[in-house]
Amino acid sequence: KMYRGHFGSSHFALQQRLSTYRWGAPAMGLLEELRKMYRGAVVDLAKVGSPVALWHFVWNGILNEWMKWFGHSDRLWNFMYSNLNYVKKMEDPSQQQRYLELGDLMKKVARPNPAVLDVGCGIANALQIWREHIKSYEGIDIAKAAIEAARSAFLPDGSVHPFKFEATSFQDYVSETTFDVIVFNESLYYVKSVDGALDMALKAWRLLPRGGVLLISMSETHHAQKIWDALDQSLLQEPEIQRMSQRAVAKEGNTWTVTAYVKKAAK
Repeated sequence: KMYRGHFGSSHFALQQRLSTYRWGAPAMGLLEELRKMYRGAVVDLAKVGSPVALWHFVWNGILNEWMKWFGHSDRLWNFMYSNLNYVKKMEDPSQQQRYLELGDLMKKVARPNPAVLDVGCGIANALQIWREHIKSYEGIDIAKAAIEAARSAFLPDGSVHPFKFEATSFQDYVSETTFDVIVFNESLYYVKSVDGALDMALKAWRLLPRGGVLLISMSETHHAQKIWDALDQSLLQEPEIQRMSQRAVAKEGNTWTVTAYVKKAAK
């Protein structure tokens, strides 16, 4: 407690000093981001129960941040899912609030019982929460190991559920299905460049019919903010668009911005 208190008071003092400089606002934002990362790491570290779990924790964190800076890789994702127990990280309660907020926003702005495409679905944790409110679900991910885990969980032998999973990138993805909602949940800021992330979002926007929803969630980082700025600058120029945002906050300290871009239905 004494250490956390000292960290907090030092952080506040540093914020006051930074605010006197022209570059103070960006620096303060980065400082707050680092503070969130520290709090999250403390929470996650407290759950580590063995040397192997500690090894997984360290390397999952390093590789996750690496891909946010330099772009994601199917090899790294497969390695994390297959060898570093990344499934456990994704199933942790600290990650669930964003799925709940996405589902809540979906119910507010999408047509009832929508057909959903989840881009970068991972092991499809979201489907467990959304399945009672949607007509169909298709999840794609570049990590084959994640898709195999999703199929095992949701498509056991003989299953007739309206679920589909495919190991592919969105850039290569082709489908004749019309989706009411296309979701990017914690996936856009793993794209190597802001322009690349924007191109993916615009492809999704073009695939949506009138009344369709582009639903995006990203944790509150400087990586995400650059993409939000590009999305707003591009999509808000579109005629007949509605934008709605809300914030997901986990009790462990994780925070996300969840935004829906809605193509208004034809009159």
